[in-house]
Amino acid sequence: MDPQRESPQSGGTGRGGVWRRMKRNAGMILGGRAVFGLVNLAAAALAVRAVGIEAFGVVILLQAYVRLIAGLLKFQSWAAVTKFGAEALAAGREEDFRRLIGFTIRLDLIGLAASIGLGLLCAPLVGRWLGWPPEAVALAPWFVLTIPFITAATPTGALRLFDRFAVMVRQHAYNAIVRFVGAALVLWLGGGLEYLILVWILASFLSGFQLMLAAAGELRRRRLAPRMLGSWTALSAGFPRIWRFVIVLNATSLMDTILTHATVLAVGGALGPTAAGLFGVVRQMTESLNRLSSLLGPIIFPEFAWMEARGDRRAIARLLWRTLALAGAGLSAFCLVLFLAGELLLTLLFGAEAAPAAGLLTVVGLSAALMALGFAIEPVMLTIRKEKALLWSAVTSTALFLAALWPFMGWFGLIGAGFALLLRQGIVFLHRLFILYRALVLKPRRAG
Repeated sequence: MDPQRESPQSGGTGRGGVWRRMKRNAGMILGGRAVFGLVNLAAAALAVRAVGIEAFGVVILLQAYVRLIAGLLKFQSWAAVTKFGAEALAAGREEDFRRLIGFTIRLDLIGLAASIGLGLLCAPLVGRWLGWPPEAVALAPWFVLTIPFITAATPTGALRLFDRFAVMVRQHAYNAIVRFVGAALVLWLGGGLEYLILVWILASFLSGFQLMLAAAGELRRRRLAPRMLGSWTALSAGFPRIWRFVIVLNATSLMDTILTHATVLAVGGALGPTAAGLFGVVRQMTESLNRLSSLLGPIIFPEFAWMEARGDRRAIARLLWRTLALAGAGLSAFCLVLFLAGELLLTLLFGAEAAPAAGLLTVVGLSAALMALGFAIEPVMLTIRKEKALLWSAVTSTALFLAALWPFMGWFGLIGAGFALLLRQGIVFLHRLFILYRALVLKPRRAG
């Protein structure tokens, strides 16, 4: 086996080794996101110029619909692979790991089948509610079929566990490049909305497919092919409380899905496609922050999992506080840039019709910064088995968000959606930080 691609349990588990590995992976992911995030931003700018802000809003609504449906029924099996897979491999239980992969793949297949069925069934109804043009309604089923390629949960978990973060960089690169080239062609050739939708569909297919192939190759190389046969009980044997872990995490993820994608649909339903387009433009500019938690969290999750497997909670606390301090400094600078130059950036990238979203950009940027600042918090809570507290903060904050969203939009217009997001994220961050302070500082049960 190639020593350069061994899983972290084979060596380098000291504080220096962990930090070096994290810096390498974070640099790779963030560097790729920075470069290809700009490419994605350029693709959005070309798309707006090609079809206009209202038609681009239709694409954003279609994408939000598909991701919402996928998120509602998606099992967060990548986290189970990371948490329980680290424990199994650390103990030399390769056969148990193979059964774990078979277990999570089964969960994925059930979720995918249900998501595709629900997405196809509801697309015409949602299209009428949101006022999609006929070409968007006709292509919506094809957009729904991208769900397996945007929710490759088990493959993603395996790649993260085995330190193959470069594959995720390639996934984002393929997605961004296909969108950019496709949007440029639509603009150059004078194509309409339907061609832009096809570009977004193709980007999802290609980027997700290469990730699946890479994960299958990695498991085959390590002789850890999934074991699919047997009952659910047989496949989950040796992983106590895995069902509770998966169910609670799925419920928590459901709250984040509602926050991320249902908000776009709510804005479109309440304020129209143009407002949805402006909201989508703002989310495009803050996407790097919105996704920072989902990018860096999985990088640090395996490290926390190995530390917990060794019973070293003091190391978990040290690593958590250090990452929060470093992230806070960079995020403060980013928010300052959005506040001072938001209107200029919107005008330069998307034209004068995007300038009214400057206030929304500042507020959504603050919310995204809080989400990004807590990127290490959720992995720690999952590692030390605080799933219920994680779920409670998600449920409470999302309920308050939903209660505030429509009144805020009625009082403040489009920027009201940003205020609702900021309220929700502030509650999540403070509650989870308090839980971890109690668990790791006041009552560290497994401090080593």
